[in-house]
Amino acid sequence: MMEATLDLKGQMSGGIGSAIMRRFANGESFFQQHIEAVRGDGDCLLSPVLPGALEIIDVGARQYLLSDGAFVAATSGTEMKVRMQNIANALFAQSGGFFVMETSGKGQVVVSGFGSMFQLEVVLKGRHYR
Repeated sequence: MMEATLDLKGQMSGGIGSAIMRRFANGESFFQQHIEAVRGDGDCLLSPVLPGALEIIDVGARQYLLSDGAFVAATSGTEMKVRMQNIANALFAQSGGFFVMETSGKGQVVVSGFGSMFQLEVVLKGRHYR
């Protein structure tokens, strides 16, 4: 649902290569929906594919790796890239497969935890992951 002051557009973000990777890795559409406030402020309602808790995370000082199906929406300053995991992580980390989505930029991302979420901080090679 969205109010009449908002416009919905389909755009291929990140070029054809990124669109193909999103489609192949996460089953997403080539085109992403962009909601823009063009005639004034407005509200829209978002829902994950599966029922569960939603959380808004701030991206900027920290970047995130999201498992398959966790991404719901992001603000315009945030970019999402598909990244391939190594085979050990894909098989034993219960992360949902060989591909994860990596955030970049600055903004906010809405994620779905499928009923429950927890935060775990890991330091690896000088980079912090949450």
